[in-house]
Amino acid sequence: PWPCMGRLIASALLMMVFGHASGCATMDIVPSAALASFSWVLLAWAADAPLPFIRWGLLFSGLCCGCLAIKCASDWLHNSVLGGRKRKQLSVPFDLMIFCCCGYALVWLLAYGFEGPLPPHREPAFGIVFDIMIGFGCGHLLLKREDVL
Repeated sequence: PWPCMGRLIASALLMMVFGHASGCATMDIVPSAALASFSWVLLAWAADAPLPFIRWGLLFSGLCCGCLAIKCASDWLHNSVLGGRKRKQLSVPFDLMIFCCCGYALVWLLAYGFEGPLPPHREPAFGIVFDIMIGFGCGHLLLKREDVL
């Protein structure tokens, strides 16, 4: 559960940073950050679900929450009042975040999708690679921009 809790917090923080960098109001950001966090809760429950139909239902619900959160963040970026150069600078870490989220979904399918619940310490190494990419990669690219600081 600890990697999932870290991803939950990281996804909420990244959504807040993207929203504020795009010039959105805080009340517009909170629902999307909650959706991004809730997708990790659903994926954690799906990983421990004893029955396949519950596992796949929770997986589908988690993916829907994550995709909706990413769609909201994409709308913030494309509808922002930022200039073209700043919008392009913000799109690079956003594209990295989308790539990492798709990678997480693939890793989840390979690790938990086709067999019974795994022991709690059997986290795939690819999940850790995506954690590093989304945490350090997106964080570095966002903090590199002076107006985010």
